[in-house]
This record gives sequence, structure tokens and C-alpha cells, in this order.
Amino acid sequence: MRCYLYYNIKMMQIAKLVTVCFIINCLPSCQSVTHWIQSNELIIPLLSSPYYLKNSHDLVAFLNQSVYKKKLDDLMKELILIKSNLTQKMNRLDLFSNELPNKISCIPEFFIDESDLSMNQLSKTYLNRINFKPTSEKVSKTPQPKCSEFGVLDFSFGLFEHLESMKKRHKLKMEAEGIFGSKELGISNSNFPHIMYTSLKSNPLSWKFYLLSSFYWRFKGNAKEAIDIPLLSLGTILQRSNFINDSVVVIKAAVDHAPNVAENFWSLCNVYLMLSQFNKSLECFHKVEQLDSAYSVKVDFIKKSISCFRDLKITLITMENSLDEILPGLERYGALKKEFEEYHEKLEREQVPLKTRYFDENFEEHKNHLIQRSQICSTRFKENDEPILFCDFLSDIQLVMQDFALDILNNYVELKKELIATYKINSLGIYKKIFVENYSEQ
Repeated sequence: MRCYLYYNIKMMQIAKLVTVCFIINCLPSCQSVTHWIQSNELIIPLLSSPYYLKNSHDLVAFLNQSVYKKKLDDLMKELILIKSNLTQKMNRLDLFSNELPNKISCIPEFFIDESDLSMNQLSKTYLNRINFKPTSEKVSKTPQPKCSEFGVLDFSFGLFEHLESMKKRHKLKMEAEGIFGSKELGISNSNFPHIMYTSLKSNPLSWKFYLLSSFYWRFKGNAKEAIDIPLLSLGTILQRSNFINDSVVVIKAAVDHAPNVAENFWSLCNVYLMLSQFNKSLECFHKVEQLDSAYSVKVDFIKKSISCFRDLKITLITMENSLDEILPGLERYGALKKEFEEYHEKLEREQVPLKTRYFDENFEEHKNHLIQRSQICSTRFKENDEPILFCDFLSDIQLVMQDFALDILNNYVELKKELIATYKINSLGIYKKIFVENYSEQ
């Protein structure tokens, strides 16, 4: 009984082996169609089948095609999922991009440059307040008004020697301020330094001539000479020399020294604004308006400017964050697409080219759609590394992959980056440095 059972099992194994061998041996004489599908209740050959092999008797190649096809299907599923996710994020980014024209409409009216907050402009009112009357009369030539060569002011610079800026006073640099160009002031550039020298020599204890002399040195862009002056101008110079924290200390001292002078508070408000300390800045602006109602227009302008640029900057930051969310997915997308192309090349390697199948009589009734496809060409290499140009119709998979163009996605991201950078560089002004996006309107 055992012998009979063993004999039957052995015969079945031999029969299976014979069947496989028969199929393999018969393949060359059989038609090359190896893949059939049902269409309109008919079973027809699949012209674009990956199982249409160059060597139809190669069983290993036949089985590998199944492995490659499954891998490509899995990659395709993940690519579709990533692309769907990227599309959603890009659509969201486009919504913010479409909002930009409305966000920037207020820029021309409320633009503020850094110099607007770090400069105490001379005005006719201010000159009248300190009882200075410009003159255009010619005066004899005298030395320039170096404040350090005259009297002692009513405060000591020793109070500020601990500040970093004062330790580096000989290295201070600032841009020249164009404050003498206004015809309204009636100040002659050629006469002014000589008037100041004469005034300082005659009144070495008068703070207003030190103040006006500092404006002259600020006009010249000479920070070293300009710091030997009253507190307000010193604080402004430190601010313009990029020692913003030191300027707060000095300007606060100016406010303490003269708490009823609106100009002192105005400078302190601007410094707080530069430091993104909005609550302190707005409280300070309120104090300025109490001291001098003439500042109300300027305060209203700054408030509207803050509101305008806050919305713009929040939009730009949101767009940047959206781009940051897109980049990892795009990187993964590119890696998958590269892997997809590698497996697709393996899948194509053993196949009969589609252009060859076009002339196969087995597909005579099913090949008309093939000529409507585009062709793609690539460089391939023979065994001797000789390059050849290979062209063929797009396969079914390649037709699908046309919607997965990586270059288009990368170009989209680069264009958005350029758009954001352009707005940040050309449109934000002082708000490039101020964290206005953190300001909460009450």
C-alpha cells in the first residue's frame, strides 16, 4: 500500500514537470499573446501587456515581470496619495497668493522705512520751540562746531560708559541724514556750521546749540562727533548705529530728564516699536498725543501702518510655512518617482517594444489607438557600452505618469519662493526687522 501511494505521488510530480516543459517548449510555436482581458463581453489580447516578452520561452523573465509590475503598482498608489496631498497644500497656498493683491494695496500709503523711525526730523515748529531763527546771511569762515571742545552739559556721559556702544564710540558708523535739504527750514548748508561754532563759543552752556550742532554732524554722517551732544540726539545716533538696546537706555534718560518734551517720548515710542514691544510703544504714543496734539496725525499713521503690514506679513509667513510643509512631500515624491523609473526600465527591458507589436498580426484589430500615443526617446547602452537612441510609444504606465511631472512641481515651488522673497525684500520696509505679525489688535 505504501509503495503504491509513493508511486502515485511520484507520477503526479512527473506529470506536473512534463506539463511545464510542454508549455515552455510549445511557446515558440504558439502565438506570442500571453495576456488577455475582457472587453465588451469579449476576450481580447492586451496589446500593452508587460508579459509580451522578447524571449517568450524565458520563464524567469516572465515571473520577474510580475514582481516588477506589483512593485510599480505599489509605487503608483503611494505617488497618487502624495500627489493628492501636495495638490491640497498647493491649492491652499494659491488661496493666500490670490489674497496678496488686496494685502499690498495699503503699502504705498503706509510704507515706513527704517530711517523714518530712527531720525528726529527738524521742523519749523521745532526750531521755533527752541527759539532758533535760521539766517542766510554770509558769515566769516570759522572752524566746524565740535561739541567736545566747548562747555559741559547738564548730565554726565559717565552714566553711560557701561554701554557697549559707548565703549566702541570711536567705531560708531551711521548713514548721513538728509535733514538740511528742506526749503521750509531756511537753513543754509554753508552758513550753518559757522553759526553753530559762533553760538557755542558765545553760549557754551546752551543745550539747544549742542542739539543743533548734532543735527549738523548727523547730516554729515559723522557719528563720532555727533555723540557729544544732548541725550535725545545721542539716543537717536545709537539707534541709527544699530545699538538699539543702548539707545533705549539713553532715550529713557532723556525722557526722565525732560518728561514734558513730546520729542523725547516720540523717539522712545519709535525705539519700542523697533524692538517689537507694541504695548509699550502704543502707551508711549498715547502720551505723545497728550503732550502735543500735533502728533496725532503721525500716531494715527503709524497705527494704520502696523495694521496694514501685520496682515501682509502674516500672509507671507503663512505662505512660507505652507511651502515648508510641501517640501518633504515633494522630496519623497521625487525619490519614489526615481525608483518608479528604475523599475519601469526593468519591466521594459524584457518586453517587445510597443512599436514592434504594432506590426503583429495578432493585434490587427486592437492597435489603432496606439498610433494616437506620443513617443518617448531615451539613450540606452549596448553590452559594449555603445550608446543608442531608443524610441517607443508611451506605455500605459507612462501615460499615467505624465500627470506626475516632477519638474512642474519643482518649478511651482521655486516660483512661490521667489514671489515671497520679492515681497519681503521690496515691500516690508522696516517691518522686515519688526515682528509685527505678533501684534494683537485690541
